[in-house]
Amino acid sequence: MKPTMTQQDAIDRKLLRQRLSSHLATLASCCQPDHAKATAWPSGELLQSIEDRVKLLTEGQKPPLWSTFRRLNRRNPELLLVSHVNNLVKRARERLAETGESELDKIARKDGGYAQELLRDIEGI
Repeated sequence: MKPTMTQQDAIDRKLLRQRLSSHLATLASCCQPDHAKATAWPSGELLQSIEDRVKLLTEGQKPPLWSTFRRLNRRNPELLLVSHVNNLVKRARERLAETGESELDKIARKDGGYAQELLRDIEGI
């Protein structure tokens, strides 16, 4: 028996929630204090994937605002969406405060131009 569209929609939404939950678990491992290794920062792809799933689950047309994340968090409290994002931001700020800003970053922020190109070249290596 072929599932009806509503059943298929429910299955799709369940899969979206499961994938979002998996991404949030990965997010929880990012920016952890581990002085033996370099800090693991979340990739742009991971953050984009989380945003995309929030957008799909809330049936939004535009990039989701923070209020959209909070609304989805209220609808699906088991995801702990807001908590995961807030904790990531807190840990990221702590890691940045521990390491400080490099001289090259300061120059790139203030002067831009050549310093930003140099930073891009270094990141490409």
